[in-house]
Amino acid sequence: MKHKDGHWVWILERGECIFDENGKLVRMIGFHTDISAEKKLEKELQDAKKLFEEFIEHFPAIVIIKDENRRVIYANQIANRFFHQDTIVGKVLEDYLRADTVAHIKEMDDKILQDGVFEDRIEFVNEKNEKMFYRNLGFKIVYDNRVSLGIISIEPSEQVHLQNFV
Repeated sequence: MKHKDGHWVWILERGECIFDENGKLVRMIGFHTDISAEKKLEKELQDAKKLFEEFIEHFPAIVIIKDENRRVIYANQIANRFFHQDTIVGKVLEDYLRADTVAHIKEMDDKILQDGVFEDRIEFVNEKNEKMFYRNLGFKIVYDNRVSLGIISIEPSEQVHLQNFV
């Protein structure tokens, strides 16, 4: 709605009609509320979410966030491609990893939950039977009384590449 001074504002309109027992309209009640501040905050939140997603998608590492039940709630595309999945979101370890790797990751998750942070290096054999090494960084995220696990896995060649920027 255009404000009387010429600028535009977001308005929430609500109204109700009151009818008598014969169905005749006897009263209309309504009000307008300026929700421009809420709409501005909504836009800022959308922009921050988009910035986060763009940052994580271009970060040269596997990035995974799991909930307290260890179900994946966020995975960047590098993670999905690494595990040869369209998405690992909504899945648990057993859905996309070999049993020997599951055991190691569960140990890592337990240490993250216990100590708040965890770091290790893991040897991984890919589908071409090539050995690859990754540096894993895990950390506990506590937000709004919920606990999540954040994991970042960097291949050493990417790690060296990143260090060149520091």
